[in-house]
Amino acid sequence: MKINKIKHSSSIFVLKNTSIKQAMKILNFSRFKTLLVVENLKEKKLIGSVTDGDIRRALINGFKLNNKVEKISFKNCFYIMNLRE
Repeated sequence: MKINKIKHSSSIFVLKNTSIKQAMKILNFSRFKTLLVVENLKEKKLIGSVTDGDIRRALINGFKLNNKVEKISFKNCFYIMNLRE
């Protein structure tokens, strides 16, 4: 299993009010294929995560591209902190 180390990569974090369309564009170029939805970029308080599968299911269920990514994010996600950095 390859473990990718995320330092201070802004390409993985999106604000909760980002549109689904904009999130799709960011995901297309992200090497991690998952976005972390946060309150603000300074504190990075985690709200949820979004993958391309989440977006596909949301569109099938009637969400529009201009809806906010917070509405479709997976809220029960978790993260691991590296305390040695």
